[in-house]
Amino acid sequence: MATFVVAAIAAWSASRARFGTDLFDALPDDPSLMRYRVLLAENGAQGPITVGFFGEGAIRDSLISAADRFVSAAQADTTGTIDSVFCRPDAAWAEEVLAVILHNLPLHADPLRLQWLTSADELALDSAMGAAKAALSAPGGEFEADRILADPFGLTQPLRDRLMAGISDGNAALIDGVLFSPDSSMAIALPWPTPNGARDPQLLMKALDRSMRDAGSPGIRSAAFGAAPMAMANRSAIGEDSMRTSAVALVLVLTLLLWFYRDLRFMPLFLLPPAFGFVLGVGALAMLRGSISGLAIGASSALLGIALDYSFHFLTHLRQRRDVAATLREVAAPMVLGCLTTVLAFGALSFASSRVLADLGMIAAFMLAGALFMVLIVLPHFVPASYSVRLSFGAADEVPSVPRARVGRWVALLGIVIVTAGLLPFTGRVTQDADPERLSLIPEDMRQVRDRMEGSSDRAVPVFLAGVGRDE
Repeated sequence: MATFVVAAIAAWSASRARFGTDLFDALPDDPSLMRYRVLLAENGAQGPITVGFFGEGAIRDSLISAADRFVSAAQADTTGTIDSVFCRPDAAWAEEVLAVILHNLPLHADPLRLQWLTSADELALDSAMGAAKAALSAPGGEFEADRILADPFGLTQPLRDRLMAGISDGNAALIDGVLFSPDSSMAIALPWPTPNGARDPQLLMKALDRSMRDAGSPGIRSAAFGAAPMAMANRSAIGEDSMRTSAVALVLVLTLLLWFYRDLRFMPLFLLPPAFGFVLGVGALAMLRGSISGLAIGASSALLGIALDYSFHFLTHLRQRRDVAATLREVAAPMVLGCLTTVLAFGALSFASSRVLADLGMIAAFMLAGALFMVLIVLPHFVPASYSVRLSFGAADEVPSVPRARVGRWVALLGIVIVTAGLLPFTGRVTQDADPERLSLIPEDMRQVRDRMEGSSDRAVPVFLAGVGRDE
């Protein structure tokens, strides 16, 4: 009864778990990485998404038509996730809007900049005025004189930056009034998400995917590149990979066991302990932390073989011994000791700075402990009756042992030594892959958009400067 109560509580807790797919979970909990993560979250969600239209041998007019159809479809979207979208920038309109922004300065002032101004001391104000004077006296300062004199403290700078960024992508070319990639092989549209779209990238990407499908035509491919498309692509890949690897591992293991035992009654007995252990591990982690890294769930499929080993040891020994009580007496101690060492080894990962490793360590510890509990406490009550019948082997009541050839042991040991010595020189060639991009999945169409905009190699590396303090 207690087992069912524990299983029910674990299942209830697991059903309430929140699964995260942030690739930063795989990186160490380093302060600089966390600041970079915050900057990406703040700036990536506010910036536009690049939607590219390209095709092998596609003519320019077809690409322009596809971009125009996408803009029309996105503007008609009713999900409230797309604020604005265009593929034909209007520079004159931008100049007019900038003039209106400066004319109505208090209305369009950035709240954070305004808060800084109201709390700035005399030294900070003198420093800001000095920077404005330096900008006026710099070469080309006369072209910015109206803007600097109207807004010397840069109160409208964030709004103006967002506006100018929306006029054209920094790497884009303007051909026939339409945005194109630098090599003119891809037409570009720039949708801007609303705050609701930035908070719900899944809903945003559904709206963009519908608009791209409506804009589709034979020979024209389209893809979106940006923070939201990357996040959703990785979330989908993590979920699919986790299910696929777990299913393949389960099928292979069950096929092997069916071939070895040739008895379908053993299949549920093998699956029960790892299933209980997995639910216990996820439920315990959800109860302790609330959220679980999706990457850790995918990696935990590797624990399936270890959890199945406990069932294998018990049932294989029982198959020969034909006595449940005697089997438990003989295998309980080594199985508990082996499980304890494995749990401690995986449990040490819970102290790792990487969220994925920490979650994997917690899931592994509870999963393996729960699987062993099921094998030693619950499984003996469900073994087939034919394997509970005790066989007689004489007065000693022991299974006769088969003598092993001593020569074979030495041959096996010699083979291991030879193989180890032969592979040892190659260990020095192993290097750590320091490219964090390899942690992320970039679908081929998305990669095409990125490479056409930024180049497939020697891309610019963004550098973020973050300061701490009132005047930064």
